[in-house]
Amino acid sequence: MSQKTMTTPKKPKKETYLWIFFVALIFISILSYCVGAFHNHLPAFLLPLVDGFGGNIVSGIIGSLLFLVLAFYLNAQTEENIDHIKEVTTKSEVTLNRREKLLETERAISAFESFLKYESFHNVRFPAIDPGNTGLGLEYIIYPVRDESGLPRKRESEMESLFVIKMGHPVAIEVLETQDRTRYEESPIREEEYYFCRYFNDSWHMTTGTGGHTWHEFYLSSKIGQVEYGVTANEYMETYSNELEEMNLVATLQIRGDGTQLSGVGGSTPHMLYTDKNGLVHLKIWKSKLKHVFYTNPVNSVGDDHWVLTIDNVRGYAHGKKLENIKNEISKTLAELKIEPKKIPWYKLPDHKQIPRANQA
Repeated sequence: MSQKTMTTPKKPKKETYLWIFFVALIFISILSYCVGAFHNHLPAFLLPLVDGFGGNIVSGIIGSLLFLVLAFYLNAQTEENIDHIKEVTTKSEVTLNRREKLLETERAISAFESFLKYESFHNVRFPAIDPGNTGLGLEYIIYPVRDESGLPRKRESEMESLFVIKMGHPVAIEVLETQDRTRYEESPIREEEYYFCRYFNDSWHMTTGTGGHTWHEFYLSSKIGQVEYGVTANEYMETYSNELEEMNLVATLQIRGDGTQLSGVGGSTPHMLYTDKNGLVHLKIWKSKLKHVFYTNPVNSVGDDHWVLTIDNVRGYAHGKKLENIKNEISKTLAELKIEPKKIPWYKLPDHKQIPRANQA
């Protein structure tokens, strides 16, 4: 049994209305001429239609019909313009969508190539591997692989170009709950092994090898997950010049926030005491530079008295009562170790390091 297909009837073109309008106008013109020329010869039953009130009615009907035909023509013209605008708009949207897609592709390729050239690691997600409740998939750390000149490793052939990366561990695996750890246990991703990477089907993919190996879609995600501990500027400069190389650690004091030594359990900052080959005493406060520890006396002091323990360049670490407490702890420790810091008279120190007398302060 055949099934009839309903088709939408086509609308007349605007030219059809225009032809109807002109034909009707010509017909009415001829009719008007004939009525005027042969008025006296018209049959009696037609006279009411061309004379007086009846003639006005007929003229109004004819004029309305002409106006209606003209309106249909203008409407057809408007619809044609609208269809043209829709067509242009659709083409523009298609062009814009293609351009946006092209830009997204360029951004994705550029971001990954930038990682390969300049970064040390990045996180990636595999949206198709165990998406879970979030739909995001599993997240791993990957590392770039570069040649001797620092350029990304790349396998070139007649058929394709493949970048090489090294797969790391799952992001923050150490803090994942048991259920999430199980998802990674069942993952096909092989950790600490190399992968080929190629961009196709609007996204990056990686595989362990060409020729039948499975491709896994991935994208660059955040760059948190690999713990990167902070480093101070002092630590960084020690990689160029290690000032502790010829130092001898003699004691480590755990100093509390008030400058006294910790007894038992609590928060503290290590204060390390060193001596050098010349017998000079130095203090290192956690990751600070070494600070010379010595005795000096107030300005204008005479004789071998009023020696005060001094820590060079300690401003910014301690002052006031806290600094006095630290000095007391250092003095006691050095006395127990029978180590005496060097004595430097006030006049051998720069002005800004001299200690004023009590009545000059």
